[in-house]
Amino acid sequence: MHVMTRAEESKRRRGVRQKVDSNDRMRQMIAGMAHHYNNLHAIIQGHADLLLEKLAEKDPARRDIETMRAAAGRAALITHRLTAAAEKLVLRPARFRMNDLLEALRLELVRLAGPGKQVEIRLSAEDSSVMADAPHIRQVVLDLARNAFDAIDGQGMLTIELANLDLDDSPELEKLTLGDKPFVTVSMTDTGQGMSDEALERLFEPFYTTKQSAGAAGLGLLASRGILRQSGGQLWLRSTSPRGSTFTFALPRSPQEVDPDRHGDGADEESSGETESVTVLIVEDDDTHRSLIRHVLRRQGWEVLEAKNGKEALMLCDFHRSDVDLILSDITMPEMGGIEFQDRLVQLHPQIPIVFMSGYTYEMLTDRGTLLPGTEFVQKPFNTGVLLDTLRRSLRQRCR
Repeated sequence: MHVMTRAEESKRRRGVRQKVDSNDRMRQMIAGMAHHYNNLHAIIQGHADLLLEKLAEKDPARRDIETMRAAAGRAALITHRLTAAAEKLVLRPARFRMNDLLEALRLELVRLAGPGKQVEIRLSAEDSSVMADAPHIRQVVLDLARNAFDAIDGQGMLTIELANLDLDDSPELEKLTLGDKPFVTVSMTDTGQGMSDEALERLFEPFYTTKQSAGAAGLGLLASRGILRQSGGQLWLRSTSPRGSTFTFALPRSPQEVDPDRHGDGADEESSGETESVTVLIVEDDDTHRSLIRHVLRRQGWEVLEAKNGKEALMLCDFHRSDVDLILSDITMPEMGGIEFQDRLVQLHPQIPIVFMSGYTYEMLTDRGTLLPGTEFVQKPFNTGVLLDTLRRSLRQRCR
């Protein structure tokens, strides 16, 4: 048996460190690219929305604009999945029951299965509460289910089983070094074709896909793993055979009080009830994007003030004082960015609520990687409806 020498061990450790450093640099690069792409997607989609509002339903130009907007949306989805794969998403964790999330997805999973394919969901009788971003975990389940159904040729079954496990109960959990804590696991077993040796070896390789569809980007599994890792969990292939595969993901169990609204699809509440006269201060260094938002808000009858960075915004707040009802601010800006601006704003004008927007994620700017409780955030690119719903929600909270 070969015993590794000190020199060989030192070389091995250097190789591991270099690989970790390389992965970190790649994640930073992806997150930086996503920031710029998301800004561009937001401008394209926003102007497309404005054009569609001006055109009649039967105007022949609508089809071209809708095609352009749909293409921008697909590009934004690829950017989002790259960001997820790099573990740089903005996550808004809240406690929810995995039982509730799977039950809420039951009908959607049946529709996704299509003819000849069945879904069986085995829920847990134990507390299945986790602390995570419910809409993103929901997307993980749907992406894994979509892969399972694609692997089934003709008739077949997808079985989704929920369980509570400790490290002692599962060798896989122990190998993944997730920490000494209890976990909620979701296992998804299909009766499909199984995986080849090549597919197993390249399972989480970017842009690798076995699907023949032109729309398959080969980022689904990588993005799902990134979301789960960023949430303190993990995704792995527990078993595979010529007749099917089992993907399992684990999230830390969080058996405390659950917010009942956090297991659905993340839809916003009704957007009525904003104050009659609203003044919004836009803080955004990109002239084109700031102009687009100004146009959207003025169409609502709102007054708009504009600043290119936090420094200018503080001067406007000092000058207008009680006139500013709400601030919509980018995070990454020259001279004074959004985080520093918020710190100063809390000291000088604590009564003014702030909503952040960015193509970057919080992890690029803070050590937490998640939004602080109560902080409103809208991720670029966003459509005008999402933006307005977020601003109205923040205005309602101010009036309470």
